[in-house]
Amino acid sequence: MGEETQTMLENSFIGSTEIKHKLAHKRVLLVLDDVDSTKQLEALAGGCDWFGSGSRIIITTRDKSLVDKHVMDSFILEKYKMEELNDHDSMELFCWHAFKTSNPAKHFEGLSILAVSYAKGVPLVLKILGSNVKSWEQDDWAVILERSIRNTNARNSYETK
Repeated sequence: MGEETQTMLENSFIGSTEIKHKLAHKRVLLVLDDVDSTKQLEALAGGCDWFGSGSRIIITTRDKSLVDKHVMDSFILEKYKMEELNDHDSMELFCWHAFKTSNPAKHFEGLSILAVSYAKGVPLVLKILGSNVKSWEQDDWAVILERSIRNTNARNSYETK
């Protein structure tokens, strides 16, 4: 079975050293979700000598070039492009989490379409939005969804500059 440890680390350099030291000869399954910089990737999965033989590293990222920039010589690299859900499946997933049914509740059709449009087929976003909106009033939905969309658009325009 796995070994449970909890270590408080002062900085990423110390953390990287600890990861390398503790896992150097162990076969691991490492999942790095939503990696957005090479610095993150290097700090968490520096090189092939960090992990034992037979280890598997799964990296999810929206920037395919990050994996290409971070070369680990003896690792076999396989890439998979995850497809987003189509509108119908997105609506169904969202509704199951928001209304416990496969269709929008009465008077929530338009706002459900807005939520699904905002999520752009990403299952995790659909699940989180659906789970969160369960307790919202209809008026709250519009305000919160519009604010989320504005914040995302502002962040995306800032990142592309």
